[in-house]
Amino acid sequence: MRIGAAALGLCLSVMLIVPAVAQQPTQAQVTAIQSSCKTDFKAYCASAPQGGMAALSCLQQNVTKLSPPCQQAVTAANASPAAPAPAPAPVITPPPQSPKVEARFLRQYCAADYRRLCPGVRPRGGAAIACLKDHAQTLSPDCQKALMSAKAPQ
Repeated sequence: MRIGAAALGLCLSVMLIVPAVAQQPTQAQVTAIQSSCKTDFKAYCASAPQGGMAALSCLQQNVTKLSPPCQQAVTAANASPAAPAPAPAPVITPPPQSPKVEARFLRQYCAADYRRLCPGVRPRGGAAIACLKDHAQTLSPDCQKALMSAKAPQ
């Protein structure tokens, strides 16, 4: 029995609607398998029952015989599910405009950067902020945000 490219696409596309209990490849992985495994699927899995997970299972069982691009696509689909997206970074709200509170805010988010990048710079008269601004490209993301907030117009 010979399975055409359309049938292969249908088989692999069905993977997206298989119950959530089975490990489902992402749409990008399905697309990669469809484009990389047409010949391999015909050669090694032509007798596999139609259906997404059956087709993928056949490719996985024959992974050592597959072409390198197909092996890579199948291996990627077989990898553990992607980790959930990290929680968004906490929002740093701009400090009130009083210099005392602004300085406290900068100390909270920039202390480690100040110690690392500005040793010997006295934290008086704006020298610390000037030093941090000079190193803006190497500051931690939180310190960059705090420094930008401190520079916001009043």
